[in-house]
Amino acid sequence: MRKRIRETICALVPNKNAKSKVRHYIGALHLYSDIKNALSFQRININPNTIMVIEPNECHGECLCSYLKYFKDLGFNTHLITTPSVMKLKPLFELPKKYFPEKIFQFSPQQFPFIFNLKKLEDYSHIFLCSTHNYFYDKSNIEALNIPLNLQQNMILMEHDLRHIKKYKEDSFVQNKKLFVITNFENDKNIGYVTTNS
Repeated sequence: MRKRIRETICALVPNKNAKSKVRHYIGALHLYSDIKNALSFQRININPNTIMVIEPNECHGECLCSYLKYFKDLGFNTHLITTPSVMKLKPLFELPKKYFPEKIFQFSPQQFPFIFNLKKLEDYSHIFLCSTHNYFYDKSNIEALNIPLNLQQNMILMEHDLRHIKKYKEDSFVQNKKLFVITNFENDKNIGYVTTNS
């Protein structure tokens, strides 16, 4: 049914590039599950010392286990928000149960701007944004998802491309030691980095 609706709408779009974007946008919608998850998210109780791990892209699922284990080892509770496309790949398959997040929510990429404007996110001790670049909107996640300033002050970023630090004006995250990279190529003492050797 959704495919038929998508193709009907696309037939009305004259431009081939626009048609492709419309097809992708409609194809990524998971309306029923988005509404169900949003209602469920609004009702949860958040324990103190809980970090929300958020991967808004439809990739990087392979990194989630490391992030969740890292924060659990530091003594935090974890909750996870990601996309159905990421969860379909079963990225937590080999994660030991003791490192599993207490709650997992899945939203289509189009819903993340809405999610970041929910007051509920203010209840977390920190928000860990797994990617600074948004592949769906092709811009900074902070800009694309319209993340409010009060939430930005409580965020920790994982940067995948050092060029984005200047491009996306992430200097304040570096100065406040709230930006991490997988490997710190610049050896900047203000940028934390993750290593698998520890």
